[in-house]
Amino acid sequence: MGDCDSMRRLLGDRLNPEKMKTSRRRLAMKSNGRIVLLTLLACVVLISTGCGYQYKCNVTFGGPPCGSGGTGGLNTTGTGGNSNGGGASDFLYTMPSGGSGGFILQGAVLSGGTFVTLTGVTLPTVPIGFYSDFDIVNKKFLYIPNTTENNGVTGVAEVHTFVVNHSDGSLSAVSGSPFQTSQTFSDTIASDNQGKFLFIGDRGGFNFAGASIASFLINPTTGALTAAPGSPIPVSGSPNVMAVDGSGKYLYASFATAGGIMAFNIDQTTGALTPMVGSPFNVNAGTNMTDIKTDSTGKFLIGTTNTFSNSTNPHPDPHLYVISINQTTGALNTAVPFPTANLAFAVTTNPVTPFVYGFTEDTASSPTGIEGFSLDASGTLTPIVGSPFTTLTGGFFGKFDQNGTQLFYPMPGSKFSVVGANATTGVLTQTAPPLLMSTSDVFAVTN
Repeated sequence: MGDCDSMRRLLGDRLNPEKMKTSRRRLAMKSNGRIVLLTLLACVVLISTGCGYQYKCNVTFGGPPCGSGGTGGLNTTGTGGNSNGGGASDFLYTMPSGGSGGFILQGAVLSGGTFVTLTGVTLPTVPIGFYSDFDIVNKKFLYIPNTTENNGVTGVAEVHTFVVNHSDGSLSAVSGSPFQTSQTFSDTIASDNQGKFLFIGDRGGFNFAGASIASFLINPTTGALTAAPGSPIPVSGSPNVMAVDGSGKYLYASFATAGGIMAFNIDQTTGALTPMVGSPFNVNAGTNMTDIKTDSTGKFLIGTTNTFSNSTNPHPDPHLYVISINQTTGALNTAVPFPTANLAFAVTTNPVTPFVYGFTEDTASSPTGIEGFSLDASGTLTPIVGSPFTTLTGGFFGKFDQNGTQLFYPMPGSKFSVVGANATTGVLTQTAPPLLMSTSDVFAVTN
C-alpha cells in the first residue's frame, strides 16, 4: 500500500464527513472528487495507518457507500417478469452501492408506464474501483469508465464496454473490453450525437497535475474503441464535465476551478483533439461552470455555476447560463444568465425538443424540484407554464432517453424517478412511481 500522501491523493475529501453530506451531488458534478466505491477493508486500512482520517465507514458489502445515507435493497415487488415482450421503451443501468470482489451491474426497465427492476438476466460484474459516470452510444453500446482499485491503491484506467440486448436488457462484453485509456484515472465521459467518438476525462491529482482527455473512435458495428492519435492529450485544468456540440465537431470541458471552458476541435476521421484558438474561454468572469450541456440544436451550451469553495456562500447560483457557440469556429461567447426560482445545481437538456431543465436545491442542500424552460433561437430561456414542477420529487441531476420522452433521475433514499416530457409544452409529469434500487447514482438510460 502507498504512503499517507498517496492515500490522501486517492481519497481526498471522500472520507471527510462534512463533504460526504454532498456525496450525491458530487456523483453528478465530480466537482469535489471522484465517485469512490471502496470496500470496508480500504476504509479500515486508512484509519489504522494513521493517515489523519478519523471518519469511520460503517460499510457492509452490498450496502450503501460511506456517507451515502441510502437504504440498500432492490425493489422486488411487482416485477412479474420484465413485461418487455419486445415492447420495453427504456432500459436503465446503474452501479450498486457496495460489493466484494466486484460490482454486479443493476438494471431497470420502463414499459407501458411500469418501472420495475430488471429480472430474468444476469448482468455483468465490473471491478471494484472509481466510477463517475456511464454513457450509452447509438442506443446499443454501454461505456463505463473505471479506475481499478485494490485496497485503496489505484490500478488501471479503462473503459468497460457492453452491447445492450433490447429484447431482454442483457449486456454482453465487447471483444477487447476493457479498453485502457493510458491515463491515471478514468473520470468524466462524453460522446458526440453521431456516435462516432468517445471522450474520457482524467481530472488529475493534487492541483489537477496529470489531467488529460483521451479520445477514441467507436466501431459502429462492434462498439470497440480505437485510441485517437496522440491520445490522451494533457490539459491545463481539470475536465470536470464535458459536452460535444450538435455538429460533433467541438468538445467542451469545464474546469473544476475558476478559469473558463476548454474547447477542442475534433478530427472527424480519427477523433483526435486539437485545442481551439482562444481556449479556454472565460465565459463568466472567472466563475467556473460546474455543469454544461448542449441544446437540441447544438448552437448553445447551457451551464450552472456554484461557489462551494466560498465558505460564506457555499451554494449554487440561482441562474442558468446560456452560452452561444460560433457555428463556424466553435468559439464561445459570454454567458447570459437567466434566473431560477431556487438554487440551480445541475442542468439537463432535451435531446429532441427545445426545452431545458434545471435541478434545484435550497440553502440546506436539499432538492427542491425541477424547473423547466423553453429555449428560443436567440438563446433566451422562458419558464414553462407550471414550472417549477413542485409536485415532482426533486433530485440533483438527470438524463433523458435518446427520444427525449422520458427523464430519469436519482432521488434521496436510493430511488430512481422517471417523468415524461410533453413534446409540445415541455411540461413534466410522473410516468411511474419511483423505483427503489441499491444505487450509487451513476447510471445511463437507453430506449
